Amino acid sequence: MSQRGNLEGCIIVFPGTGPSHDGARTHACIVVKDDSVKGDLYLVPICTFHGGADSTVIVDQKTRGLSLTRKSYIAYYAAKKVPRKATI
Repeated sequence: MSQRGNLEGCIIVFPGTGPSHDGARTHACIVVKDDSVKGDLYLVPICTFHGGADSTVIVDQKTRGLSLTRKSYIAYYAAKKVPRKATI
């Protein structure tokens, strides 16, 4: 990915955002903060919905622009900070 400017609100695919049993798995993530001063991105993964997920953050698979194949949710508990340079 080589994009300049603020990335907040963008969807990027980032490795190492999988569940605890498969941490290397890649997920689509929402950039919730682009800290250009420190050079960090704050990512929140979009995960497949399972019964125990937080129902307030469900994303329907028909949501335009996301190309989801299943009902999903935004996993705020799994947010992570990554160096911006790791995405370029």
